[in-house]
Amino acid sequence: MASVPELSDDVKWLICAELYRDNVEFVRPLWRVSRAWRAVAERFVYRGLVLTHVTDDILKEDARKLRNHQFAKKYMEHGRYLHITRTQRLSGGEGIMNHAEQLQTGIKRIPPSFSLTESVTTSPTRDDLFGDKDPWTRAQILWEPIVTLLPDFKHLTDVVVQVRGRLPAGIVAALEQSHPECRLHLRNFTFQSLHEDVTDPDERALATSSNLHSLSIQYMFRDSPGKDDHNEAAALRTVALAPNLKHVTMLASARPRGRPVQLWKGFMPPIDEPDGSKSRLESLAFTGRRSQLTAAKLSKWQEAADLSALRMLSCSISYPYPPRLGSMNNAFPSLTDLTLTVELPPRNRHHDWDHAVHDFLSSLNSLTCLSLSANLSGALTSAIAERHGGTLEKLSLRHLCDRNLPRWGYSISANDLSILASACLQLTEFSLIMQRSMGDRTEIECYEAIGMYALHPDISLLLNHANVTMSTKGSFRKLKYVKLDLACWNSRGSFLQVDPNWDDFEKAEPDNGGDIDAPRYNRCRNGHLKCAIVNSALDETLARSIYALISSKRSESPLDVLEIKTYGGGSPCGGCPDDLGIIVKHVSRSYRVEKASGRRGAGFINVIELSKEEREVSDARVRASERNYAKIHGKGSKAGQGGVWAMFRHLWPFEDHEDWRGVWQSWPLGYQKA
Repeated sequence: MASVPELSDDVKWLICAELYRDNVEFVRPLWRVSRAWRAVAERFVYRGLVLTHVTDDILKEDARKLRNHQFAKKYMEHGRYLHITRTQRLSGGEGIMNHAEQLQTGIKRIPPSFSLTESVTTSPTRDDLFGDKDPWTRAQILWEPIVTLLPDFKHLTDVVVQVRGRLPAGIVAALEQSHPECRLHLRNFTFQSLHEDVTDPDERALATSSNLHSLSIQYMFRDSPGKDDHNEAAALRTVALAPNLKHVTMLASARPRGRPVQLWKGFMPPIDEPDGSKSRLESLAFTGRRSQLTAAKLSKWQEAADLSALRMLSCSISYPYPPRLGSMNNAFPSLTDLTLTVELPPRNRHHDWDHAVHDFLSSLNSLTCLSLSANLSGALTSAIAERHGGTLEKLSLRHLCDRNLPRWGYSISANDLSILASACLQLTEFSLIMQRSMGDRTEIECYEAIGMYALHPDISLLLNHANVTMSTKGSFRKLKYVKLDLACWNSRGSFLQVDPNWDDFEKAEPDNGGDIDAPRYNRCRNGHLKCAIVNSALDETLARSIYALISSKRSESPLDVLEIKTYGGGSPCGGCPDDLGIIVKHVSRSYRVEKASGRRGAGFINVIELSKEEREVSDARVRASERNYAKIHGKGSKAGQGGVWAMFRHLWPFEDHEDWRGVWQSWPLGYQKA
């Protein structure tokens, strides 16, 4: 058997790569084996660098360290990924300044989880688009220490720029001269000089840069000085000019005024039309307030770019667009990944609209990834399974609740889960909303059905704020996910239903809850409070029970990891007692359940409460508020017998001298209170 130093460099590289995926620190011990091992390990330890602008002086010092420090300069030798960031403007308050002064360096190692294709879904803030613009001379002085370092990196393959303010001056030219094959990724970017007589030379050069690979751009209809925001038009122009641009995300924000946008004059001086073929986009995403894909918008993008190679599309459609979107297969013949929000139709149009959406999804080419937010139904999920089940690897279903309807509407059922499980044999990521029903048989059957997806021996299941994520570890730790939304309310929308099985107390209205001006059918009742509290309550015992139930359906072994949370999903009505939020926030815990190493069976697990410190801080704040209330009124809010506290006492009785936080416990699965 070969000793460790005798292994080939390729095998050493694979070992380091596997250790690096878990934790970069796991690679460091290999340095002590031999010089040959250290030469391989250093490539992973120093493969990526985050360089943050904290202050001008710190940035200059960081640049000096990268040139001269014994270890920091190894990033220059081995670094492949460079992530340039800039913190928020330091004029935002004394707290921000104090925090910045505590930071001694902006140098940080890129974590193994860093992704060049990380999606950016946040819309621009007012400060992003309305904040003061940095002059070009300021940007030149600010980023000069970093830009002058770029030629000294030996193996750069990707540079990610995510800064507030102007593009680092000179970065485009430096990359083209020193690293012509390096890919440039701009995140949350805005052109800053579109109103100036002469466009910023770096922004103008960016539009034609052969390095530009991905672009997420923020834009509005107008900006604060009353001038139109032309970032949307500039993005389209950049798509038409940049020869190697592959990925575009449009981040739209609400317009502050309603005047139509005037035509943009273009980059100044003008840029000649490119010769040859158009850029071939591979992904295109519309997010924020202008995510709708209309015929006019589609036509503009088809003029600017070649969409025949587009594999990923994220957008929304609104009534009555699907019948006219039947040509999507022609517009995007290579589409395999679709993220689609189907907006709710006008009243009395649900039937026609649902049929149009059904036909539209059935007409698409077979997809490998589908994320659908719509007015779901069992028929629609069955159609998805029938049309795309054979090829789907990732599926996300999110029900959009129509507040004009009398009830929550569709909720995923165990039968739906079984149909999807039998049809989607290639599924590795699954996300959906599951409506909690106080642990009754319907909810139990859904957990059992989820276990059908967990057939790989190394799987992690994450219920994250209603999201359940399932990870599969292969020989190279290829991650696979299943996500589940656990909604805690049983009633949503304008019409609050009264359960026929409720007793007189549950049918009664809380003393300090509900809107006295609301119609009778829309008033919050004690039963609604019970559903909200019981469905939100998650303790360690319930987390263990769900882990054991899902693991019991696995043929190989129990889950490796279960992270579970619940979320409210909305208020039962606008007039709910304020104390309901305090209670729900306290009882909505999150846990990480881990299979103990070297043990088999669901009983050998470790349970850790996540975000415990944040919860304790919140509880301390509420306790202080209760003490102040008691000083003023002679009693704490929990001592009241009406409203939400009456229901809490009904579920978990406690004396006035007791702390209500210590008396509650989750309802067990299958439990029905007498």
